[in-house]
Amino acid sequence: MKFVINHKEKGKYISGGLRYNLHQSMKIGWYESPCPANEYHYFKEALFVTAKGNFFLVGEGNALSRYRERCEDLWGGVPALEPISKRQAFQWAERFLTVKNVEKYFGDMIEEA
Repeated sequence: MKFVINHKEKGKYISGGLRYNLHQSMKIGWYESPCPANEYHYFKEALFVTAKGNFFLVGEGNALSRYRERCEDLWGGVPALEPISKRQAFQWAERFLTVKNVEKYFGDMIEEA
């Protein structure tokens, strides 16, 4: 479940009794889709971890991205924050980060093949 970021409180959001603060969290990595920014599927997102070890994604995108939102008869992109589990963060990191960064932040979840 994603949550639209309240721009009156830039960088802060409360969900499920937990406060997410971009300025006090560590950015693990980011991804930007390879399509042009003016393309409907374009999106970019970043993976963060709080000091207490809670993971979340912050992203934004265009009308056909996962960050879309319906406004009457139109679809548009909105910035959003999505709390995720460590397992989901690991899966995101495997897909979008370098091997070095995946090992750095999720080494405890990796074993030899």
